Amino acid sequence: EGITRFTVGLGKKALLANTCGSLSDNLLVADSLIASSPDVALAELSSRSVAGIFFGVLFYMLQIYLDFSAYSDMAIGMGLMVGFHFKENFNYPYIANSVTDFWRRWHMSLGAWMREFVFYPVMLSKPVTAVSKKARKRFGAYAGKIVPSVSAPLVVFFLIGIWHGLTWQYIVNGLYNALLISASVALAPFNKKLTEKLRINTANPLFVLFQILRTFVVVAIGYVFDVAADFADSIYTFQMILTDQ
Repeated sequence: EGITRFTVGLGKKALLANTCGSLSDNLLVADSLIASSPDVALAELSSRSVAGIFFGVLFYMLQIYLDFSAYSDMAIGMGLMVGFHFKENFNYPYIANSVTDFWRRWHMSLGAWMREFVFYPVMLSKPVTAVSKKARKRFGAYAGKIVPSVSAPLVVFFLIGIWHGLTWQYIVNGLYNALLISASVALAPFNKKLTEKLRINTANPLFVLFQILRTFVVVAIGYVFDVAADFADSIYTFQMILTDQ
């Protein structure tokens, strides 16, 4: 079993992840060019089609997932060979129905560590508790309730961005996800009321499919920051996608 799991991980890395990485570099701009000549990389990107950018980001998403999950598969396989049982680290994150669900499925060991040692300590910290009490007195119980739930993701995902790499791309992507999760927490009561008012059956397969596709697109937007040479380049990429110019 351990050899099989290790072989699957090795094949996933060598055959799938590396292939997706090459396709992404060809459709977008290679990381080496971004690092050495950002201006040339931007000029190169401007020559790409919207379809090319779309599939480039798609292959980048697959590369990142296949890379990380392949290493996890190999580690789990090696552990099994010597009698250790490591926990699963990925649970099909690209079929998540929300950004929160995505992060429950993505890099689960990191998520569990962040919840225990960062998320809950920040929520229960004295500064956040003090702000929550002030918000409750001034704006009502709802405001006081969401302050901790909004503050903790900002800290967690800022640290997750730094953990992935001390570059602006990962930090911005982390904060982007933090804002999405904070907004979903803050708007949850309104979304529930809207769903009930429109009589939407949340168990309907079509609605579930809509949630999965919506989450996939929202996550993909965050990856645009990862593949851009700089922040201006990411804005230009969004402009190209939206205007085809």
